Amino acid sequence: MAAYNGTRRKLTDSLVLYTNELSKKSFAGEPSTNLIETADVDSDFDMLGGYDFFRIYKDKDPNQQGMFKSLAPGNITDNDVVYKVSYSDSIFANPALGQGWSNIPLNIGSEYTLSVDVFISESHVHTGIDKTGVVRVSANNYPSIWGLYDYSKKGTWQSIQLLIKPTLLKETPMSSGNTGIGYTGSTGTIQSYINYRVKMHPKGNYPFQSGNDAKAGKHGYILFKNLQLEKNKKAYSGSTHKTNFIAGRPAQSASSVAHSSRSSASGLKDLSNNNNSFNLGSVAFGDDNTPVYSNKGAFGAFVDLGLKQGETGASSSLSLGSTTKKTYDFWVNLTSVGNEYSTLFYSDVTENSKFVSDADVSKKQHIYIFNNRVFCDFYNANSLSTSAFTKEAVILNNTIHNISVVIDSSSATNKIRIYVDSKEKTIERLSDLKPPSNLIVKSFQATTTSSKAFKSGSTVNYKIASFNETGESRSTSLKKVLIRNVNSAVSLNWSNAVDATSFKIYRSINALGRFDNVSLLTEMSNPFFGGKSSDSISFVDDNSSILSSGAPKDANDYEKYSLKNTNFYDGTDLKATIGSYPINNYTSGKNYAEGKIYKVSVYKKALNKNQILHNYLQGAEDFDTTNNAAINVSTSASSSSGGY
Repeated sequence: MAAYNGTRRKLTDSLVLYTNELSKKSFAGEPSTNLIETADVDSDFDMLGGYDFFRIYKDKDPNQQGMFKSLAPGNITDNDVVYKVSYSDSIFANPALGQGWSNIPLNIGSEYTLSVDVFISESHVHTGIDKTGVVRVSANNYPSIWGLYDYSKKGTWQSIQLLIKPTLLKETPMSSGNTGIGYTGSTGTIQSYINYRVKMHPKGNYPFQSGNDAKAGKHGYILFKNLQLEKNKKAYSGSTHKTNFIAGRPAQSASSVAHSSRSSASGLKDLSNNNNSFNLGSVAFGDDNTPVYSNKGAFGAFVDLGLKQGETGASSSLSLGSTTKKTYDFWVNLTSVGNEYSTLFYSDVTENSKFVSDADVSKKQHIYIFNNRVFCDFYNANSLSTSAFTKEAVILNNTIHNISVVIDSSSATNKIRIYVDSKEKTIERLSDLKPPSNLIVKSFQATTTSSKAFKSGSTVNYKIASFNETGESRSTSLKKVLIRNVNSAVSLNWSNAVDATSFKIYRSINALGRFDNVSLLTEMSNPFFGGKSSDSISFVDDNSSILSSGAPKDANDYEKYSLKNTNFYDGTDLKATIGSYPINNYTSGKNYAEGKIYKVSVYKKALNKNQILHNYLQGAEDFDTTNNAAINVSTSASSSSGGY
């Protein structure tokens, strides 16, 4: 196993998809637009003042002001924009001036975040412990908003974030026929925005020395790094939300030149060089600026490959190049892995930009967590499934896990292997969903009197069906009970169907044992899902529930599962999502992950246990697993971008 800069290389042989939210090569940041232009020289600023500002670079010094590494700790990339102001005798006449930008229209009713990192040298003359403004946001007749620097901590970078909420100082009631946010003055002009100014403002009035001391640079300097003004999304209302820096458009450019933006399209790039980049338009973002999978939207928050059309750089499908072997590898930290689906990865054919609902058409490839267990479901071209889940609960909430699912359909045994944190787990293979067995129904004298109690002499009929992701099973055979006493209830007991996530209980009251289309008494969760077939489940019917639409079935909705499958579907019409799956008419409850899915790798081969261990050790370099935190955010090829 080769080493790379002191780290392990990620296995790349047969790798067809690799997304890594910890690497800026894969994930540059939340989509946004920087409304601040990039200035290279003083003449590029809209507002000129008494200070000389200089652009500072990583590896060149055109203005003899020093390169970045000689001025401040840390590092910059070619994408970063740093300005420097050096104090000299020439500025003392008007120390309140700065440099900046004017006429920036900000929409009334929206919110904006201004962000910048500021460094003040220890040689700066000001030594007070107070905080003094170094960045100013203003508009005519509006109070200024100041970004403050703590001079008691000179020689450090300090992050400044300001919330800007453009609001009319005074709204004039609109006359008939006018539309818009508001207007001011007597002309009735609609006002939907306010022009703001943003100024780097190293205001002074400091007791500077003059002459040779000043010329020797003893008054110090200030650095402004990555000044950004961006519109907040509604999800961050009332607070600042800084995204990764985007260099602005060239200063003084034509108004037709768009500001520099980071698009949702192909926002999560594939590092395998197969152009399988994901769209970020349906995902939320956390304070750390990385995607957060949650309950956002009708289908949850997800990133998608190929669901949206016409996006540059996005592949339309995810064909792996193998119909027999593949490996899925994930690094996750989820916050909800209980008794509802937490989808890690979903691939299927689509209709109307959503995955199909028709199980006979579906070609799905689905990996998810349910009841703290890892599940996987892989269909072939005939919609038959090879599926399995971990026998034990192996996934904990708020815990970083590495999950690997290995498929080899050509194998006579062990078609599916599941590893958690590099350790292979015992699995159960799914078969066609069966109804529960050993159903027993008995009437008994209830302890309380109910106006809805079963009437003496009534014949009550029951059937029960199993239910899971694939649909509903055929029902049990009919069970009848004769109510002999007033104020009676009925107890139902049955043996567990381990593959069922829930049970549907049907009831009718007639001597013929018939069920109409409004016979569904209730659907109850399986308390022993994935457990043992000997587990006993019980339910009490006191006739207080109102029946709903539904009738017992004579056959399974789907006959899907086959242990004899020799392949899975790998057509060019497959689309893919991470974190959830949009399905037309989906009504079965939660289908989305909550939390973080940091990395996703897909191989067109079945990795062996040594390769699984290798990738686990390599990937773990990006995490503090003791404290369940990501620690490595890469801007270049390193362990967090796979070592290549």
